[in-house]
Amino acid sequence: MKNSYCEFVPAIASKECVKAFLDASLELKSKHLEFAHSLADWWEENLPALEDLPTKQNVYDLYHAFSTTIADRISKLGILDEFKSRGAFASYWNALFTDLRSVSASGWNADLIPDEEILQSQFPEVLKEMNDNEARRDELEALFKEVNELEEGAWSEEDYEVYPKAELAEVKAQIKSLGGELKEIERANKNKRQQVKALKHAGESFLSIENEIAALTPKAAALSDLIAEQEKRIARHAER
Repeated sequence: MKNSYCEFVPAIASKECVKAFLDASLELKSKHLEFAHSLADWWEENLPALEDLPTKQNVYDLYHAFSTTIADRISKLGILDEFKSRGAFASYWNALFTDLRSVSASGWNADLIPDEEILQSQFPEVLKEMNDNEARRDELEALFKEVNELEEGAWSEEDYEVYPKAELAEVKAQIKSLGGELKEIERANKNKRQQVKALKHAGESFLSIENEIAALTPKAAALSDLIAEQEKRIARHAER
């Protein structure tokens, strides 16, 4: 080894292990704990001033006071200097600035609670269903994208949960065609039943027409079953 190089201790097998080694060190954990305690103490000391914001309406004064005291406290820990501490606090404050102005004007009220937190506390089942539906939508969109990017002839109904656009269009066209046939039969049967009614009223024979109705009825049922079967095949696409 060259004199200008350093060798890792045995606990570090490679440079990728350095971060994990440091994160596990007692010194770093101790510094994190010291930081957390210092921040908690600062919070306890300054909480009354924050709670008094609706009364004093002093958002900007609070910012300057908090920025000074928290930067002074953190910089003494040797983690961040005063300027970096102020910068970190400024970013945090800016994220809350709109809410703090609302508190200053209207007080601490329920409008400050995010809608999602209200839903989670009051309607957890509804929120879970919404999240599940969104997850299912994202899953289906990923599946649709996958099958639509397949090479021609690579898709099969057994291997994929959803249909590519061309196959889907073909099934939908078939359903439409079958639906047209079914409507024609239903219309014909309706007319024939009216004929039977008229013939009965006139006292004439209607047996042949009833036979025609009897012959068409199972055809209509078969078409209806076939349409339902095809619609079931592509039902996932209706979930989008």
